[in-house]
Amino acid sequence: MVSGFIQKRLFSFAVLMMAANALMGQFYLTGEDPSGVKWSKIESGNYRLVYPDGADSLAMRYVNLLEHYRPYVMAGLKASPKPIPVILHPFTTRSNGMVTWAPKRMELYTTPPANGGYPQNWDEQLAIHESRHVGQMSLFTKGIYKPLGWLLGEQITGLGIGVYTSKWLLEGDAVVAETELTESGRGRSASFLEYYRASLLNGEYRNWSRWRFGSNKYYTPDHYALGYVLISAGRAKSGSYTYTGDLMECYVRRFYNPDVKNYAHEKLTGMSLKDLARESFRYHAAFWKEDFASRGEYDTAHQMVGKRSRYFTQFISSVPLNKDTLVSVRRAYDRPSELVMLGTDPLFLQQHPKGFRNLRAFSSSAGRMDVAGQKVYYIETVGDIRWGMAAYNDLFSYDLKSGKIERLTRKKSYNDPSVNATADSLAVVEYPCFGGSRAVVLDMEGNELFALSAPHGGQLREVEWGGGGLYALAITGEGMGVYHIDLKNGGASWRQVLGSGYRNISNLGVDGNLIYFDSDVSGVNNIYSYNVATQQLETIANAPFAALNPQIAGGRLFYSSLDLDGYYPVFAPYATSAYKDLQKQEYRDTTGRIKVYVEDGVLKSNYRYPVAQMLSNQAKEWFKSVNSTEGSGVAPLYADTLEQAVRYTPKPYRKGGHLFRIHSWAPLYYNVDNIMQSSYDKWYDAVSLGATIYSQNTQGTAVSMLGYSYRKGFHAAHASFEYRGWMPLFKVEAHFNNEHRMMCKVLVAGDLKSPQVEQTSDPLFELKVRSYLPLYFNSRGWQRGFLPQLLWKYDNHKFYSTKSGVYRSRNQLNYALQYYQMRPVATAAIFPRWGFNVTVSGAISPGGAENFGSIYALNTYFYLPGIDVKQGLRLSAAYQYQYADGKNYFLENIIAMPRGFETRYAPNYFKVSADYAVPVNFKGADLGFLGYYKRLQIIPFADYAEFKDDNVVVTMKSFGTDLLVDGYVFKIGVPVSIGIRYARTNDPQNRNHVALLFSASMF
Repeated sequence: MVSGFIQKRLFSFAVLMMAANALMGQFYLTGEDPSGVKWSKIESGNYRLVYPDGADSLAMRYVNLLEHYRPYVMAGLKASPKPIPVILHPFTTRSNGMVTWAPKRMELYTTPPANGGYPQNWDEQLAIHESRHVGQMSLFTKGIYKPLGWLLGEQITGLGIGVYTSKWLLEGDAVVAETELTESGRGRSASFLEYYRASLLNGEYRNWSRWRFGSNKYYTPDHYALGYVLISAGRAKSGSYTYTGDLMECYVRRFYNPDVKNYAHEKLTGMSLKDLARESFRYHAAFWKEDFASRGEYDTAHQMVGKRSRYFTQFISSVPLNKDTLVSVRRAYDRPSELVMLGTDPLFLQQHPKGFRNLRAFSSSAGRMDVAGQKVYYIETVGDIRWGMAAYNDLFSYDLKSGKIERLTRKKSYNDPSVNATADSLAVVEYPCFGGSRAVVLDMEGNELFALSAPHGGQLREVEWGGGGLYALAITGEGMGVYHIDLKNGGASWRQVLGSGYRNISNLGVDGNLIYFDSDVSGVNNIYSYNVATQQLETIANAPFAALNPQIAGGRLFYSSLDLDGYYPVFAPYATSAYKDLQKQEYRDTTGRIKVYVEDGVLKSNYRYPVAQMLSNQAKEWFKSVNSTEGSGVAPLYADTLEQAVRYTPKPYRKGGHLFRIHSWAPLYYNVDNIMQSSYDKWYDAVSLGATIYSQNTQGTAVSMLGYSYRKGFHAAHASFEYRGWMPLFKVEAHFNNEHRMMCKVLVAGDLKSPQVEQTSDPLFELKVRSYLPLYFNSRGWQRGFLPQLLWKYDNHKFYSTKSGVYRSRNQLNYALQYYQMRPVATAAIFPRWGFNVTVSGAISPGGAENFGSIYALNTYFYLPGIDVKQGLRLSAAYQYQYADGKNYFLENIIAMPRGFETRYAPNYFKVSADYAVPVNFKGADLGFLGYYKRLQIIPFADYAEFKDDNVVVTMKSFGTDLLVDGYVFKIGVPVSIGIRYARTNDPQNRNHVALLFSASMF
C-alpha cells in the first residue's frame, strides 16, 4: 500500500506539472522587437492592433482580414470573444503566429513562408488560424471560469486550457478551420498528412500514446497533423459542425469531472478518446487505401544511399553537380544538419559505401540551393544577435573546393536563389518587412542589380531563369500560378504560363521549353513537366507516397522519395526536352482513375480531398441554415476576398505609457519563475499562502510582480520588475521579511576564530539587481553565444567589523563573461557532438572589510564525439581562487562541488570531470497510468577535485552513473527527465551517495 506521504508527494507532483504545463503557454515571452522601433495603433470593433510605424498598409490589411473572417471562424465554436490586442512582428523572417491569455493577446509574424506554405495568401491563412485560437480560449472565460476570473484574472483561462485541452486539440481544430473556410489550408495539402498515409498503407498502426508523444527514433507527425486527423474524424462521426465547440463547452460545464475528456467524446461520438483515435486513423486510412490503387503504375527508381540509418533521415534541397553527383542537406534524428555529397560513380561508391560523404556542419534552415562552378548558393535564416523578433534570410555561398562559407548579404529577406546560365547573376525572391514581394537580381557578390514587382501584386514563392528571362511561382487572389517575364526582349510584365488554382506547386525547374515541378494536385506530391510551347503535361515521377525536389542533369531525373525511413534521394533515366516519349505520357493518362491534366492553362485533377470536402460541406450547410434564419447577418461562404476595406485612423502608441498591464492575480503567493524552473525541492518558494499580482505589457518587454506571502509565521512582501526592451536586460527583485535577519560576529582568540550568530526579531530585506546582455551568433550550423552579466545582491544581515567597531550589511557584486560554441543536439542524442564553453566569473564584496574578500573562477568544458554517433563525451575543467587572507568568511563557491560531496571552502579549488552519455532510444514505452517514455539516459561520470589552503591539500574523488528516463509522467503533456544518481566517493563519512534527479522542459 502506498503511504500517505508518497501519495501526497505524487499528488503534489501531478498538480505542479499540470500547473507548469498550463503556465508555460501563458506566462510566455516570445522575444523583443528592436528597441529603436516606434509604434502605432489602430482600433476596430474587435481588435486593437499595435504595429511598427510605417506598416500602416500591412496593419490595415490584417485588421480588415481579422474582422472579415471573425464570424465564420467563431461560428463552429459558438464563441463571441471580447476585443483582444494584436501585435504585428514584421522584422522576423520566421512565419508564425500565437495566441496566449496572460496577458491575452495575438501575435502575428507577418513575413510569408517561401517554402512549405499553402497556395493561398499567408495573411488570410494566419488570420483564420490564430482567430480560431482566440475563439477556443474565450470559451474558458464562461461558466465557472467567469467568477474564477474575478478571483484569478486572465491566468484562469490559461490554466483551464492547459489542464483540460491539449495542443493537438487546439491546433488540429485551427487547421480544420483554415481548411473548411477556404479552398486551401493544410487539410488540402498532401505533405501535411503524407507520413500518416505512408504509415497506414504500410500497416503501421501505432497506439494512441505513440502517435501523441512520439519517439526519438521514428518520425511522428506533429500535433497539428494529429489534431486534424482526430477533429476531422470526430466531425464526421458526430455529424456536427459545432463539434469542437461542443467538446469545449462540455469541458467547461463539467470541470469537476476528472474524466471529462472521455465523457465529452463519448457524448458526441459514442467513443472514448482512445477509441476515437483508433477509429480516426481507420477513417482516414479507408480513403487512402481506396485511392492507392487508383494511381496507375508506380515508378521504381535507383536508390542513391546504400546503407540507411535506423533513425528517421531526410535528404533535402538537393542540387546536381553533374549526372553522377548531388549535393544535399542531410537531416536526421541521430545527427544534426550536415551538407553531404552523394554519388553514383563506382569509384565514389567504392570509397563511400553508404553512397554519400559528409562535407561539413550546415544550417538546418537552408532552403533550395543552386550551383555555379565550384560554389553552392543558398539562403540561411540568421537571427539578430540580440532581438528575438528580428531575423534575416541572407545569401550564402559554399566553396566545394576550399570548404569556405561566405555570407554575401546582410539583414535581407531573400529566398530561393537561382543562378543564370552564364553564372554572372542570381535571382532571389524578396519579402520586404512591411509587405509585398519582389524578384531581385543580384551579381555574384550579392549586390542588387535590379528588381521586379510580383505579378498582380501577389506573393512570389520561387524564381528560376529560363526562356530568355525569369519564371516565377506566385500566389494571387486566384491561387497559385507559374509566370514568365521576357527580360531578353524587354518584356514589360509577367504573363501566366500555367495556373494551379488552390493546388500547390513547388521546386520549379526549367529545361528548355519545359518547366518541371512537384505538385500535390493529385492528392499526393509527385513530379510533372509542362511544355510551355505545346502546352503538354507529363507525369515524370509517380511515387507511391511522395516525390519532391526534382532536378534534371545528364539525362537523369533526381528527386527525394518518401518512405517510412524518411526522404531519400533517388534517380531515374529521363529524356531531355528535345526527346519526349509521348506514348509514355498517353500510357500514364489511362492507367489510373485519378487524372491530372491541363485545361484552359490551369493544372487540374479529378482528385478531391474527401475529408476536407466533408468539412467544407458541413460548413456550407451550417451557414446556409444560419442565413435562412431571420436577422442572422452572416455572409455566405466562401468569402475569400475582402469586401470594401475599412480605413481606420492610426494613432501613436507610446511604449512608456504602456509599461504596466495587470492581467492576473490570486489570493495566494506564487512565483512563476520558480514554477517554470520546476523548483520542486523548494515548492514553498513557488506557492504559499498570500496574494499576488502580475503585470506584463502587451509587447512583452516589461514584466512585474507584487506579492504577499505567509509562511511559518512570517508575513513577507515580494516585488520584481524586469525590462527587456533595451540592449541589456534588467531585472530588480526584492523580498521583505522572508525570515529574521541575523547578527554575525567572529570572536578572535589568538589563532582561533569563533563565529557567533544571533537571530534578531528584525525582518530580513533582500535585494537583487541583475543586468545581462545575451548576444547570439548562430549560423553555418553552429550555435554561438556571448553573455556578459552583472548581479548585485544586498541583504541586511549584519556582520561585525572589528576594525570599525560597527555592524555592516552585506553587498556582493557578481560578474561573468560566457562564450559558447556548439553544434545543435540531435533528437536522439544527449550531448552535442562538438562544442565548448568558456566562462570567466567572479564576485567582490564592496564594504566587506575583514569579513568578505573576493573570488575568481575559470570554467571550461568541451564536447567530443563518442564511439557511437549518438553518444558523446564531455570533459570539464575549472579553477577557482578565493582571496580570503585576513577575512572572516568565504564567499559562496562559483564552481559546483564534485558529485557526492557537501560544500567545502578553500582559497584554491581545482576540479576536472568527465561524463560519457549513452542514450538508449525506444520506439515508445507505454506504461499506462505511469506514463510514456522515449529514452533511457546512462551517463557514467568521474570527478576529481583539490582544495588547497596554505599547505594543506584535500583531495575529493567520485565516480558513478546518472540513470534517467525521458518521457511524460502520468502522461501529462510536460516532457520530463527523472531518475537517480549514484556516486562512489573517497569520503569515509559518505562513501555511497544517492540522489534523485528531475528536470522538465517547459518550452
